[in-house]
Amino acid sequence: MGHIGSVYYTNKESERRETYLTKCMKYLKSLDYTTLEARDKSIEAKSSEKAKKMEAMKQKYELDMRVIRKETNQRFNQIMVIIQHSQKLTQIKPEALLNENFSQ
Repeated sequence: MGHIGSVYYTNKESERRETYLTKCMKYLKSLDYTTLEARDKSIEAKSSEKAKKMEAMKQKYELDMRVIRKETNQRFNQIMVIIQHSQKLTQIKPEALLNENFSQ
């Protein structure tokens, strides 16, 4: 079949084995478990890292929201105290406070 004199058949058996393992085997294996396991571990590590980042972002967001709510409540309470101490402001309808002419 034309194999006589082929480089493959003239190599020593150890060389043929090496050629088979290094060049051919990766194409002949149906499943390479070591590669699959390494890829799986890599994906798990990346996923775990992203989960940690997301958790840190979530905690920062919640902390920021608590700070914003606290500041908003303090400002609202300050405004209410000012309104309660001012007779003129207590007689004004709340809608009028939003009017541009009043704020000038």
